[in-house]
Amino acid sequence: MIITKKEFKDAVKKVIIEAVKETRNPNFTEEENKVADKKIATGMTEFYSKLIVKLYGQDNEEWIYNKEEAFDNANTILNERMANNDAIETIFENLAYTASVLRLFAMLKENEQEETVPKEFDVEEILKEAKERE
Repeated sequence: MIITKKEFKDAVKKVIIEAVKETRNPNFTEEENKVADKKIATGMTEFYSKLIVKLYGQDNEEWIYNKEEAFDNANTILNERMANNDAIETIFENLAYTASVLRLFAMLKENEQEETVPKEFDVEEILKEAKERE
């Protein structure tokens, strides 16, 4: 499966949005949630920016999906984060980033399956005919 840089970035954006939504705490004030949202989005953006550079390099616009390569690169980034900051918070963030990579690749696989399944029916045509029969 070939994944363009744009497809990858679009999927990453969706994963980050999901992470922000899923981590909102109903016990926090709106202001506290905003601070937490920004921290999550910033951390994930930094992580995925590094991963994109490792997978695509500076000039490539396509990457051939390789789960092992992706996780090796993700682990390298996470290990560097731990070497620079071994706080317990970093461990939890790294776990969240690892889980997000799993979600990202599930999303990319779903997108590929949607693209490869031929459309047997034209939805617009069906709706048009249904309207005509009213």
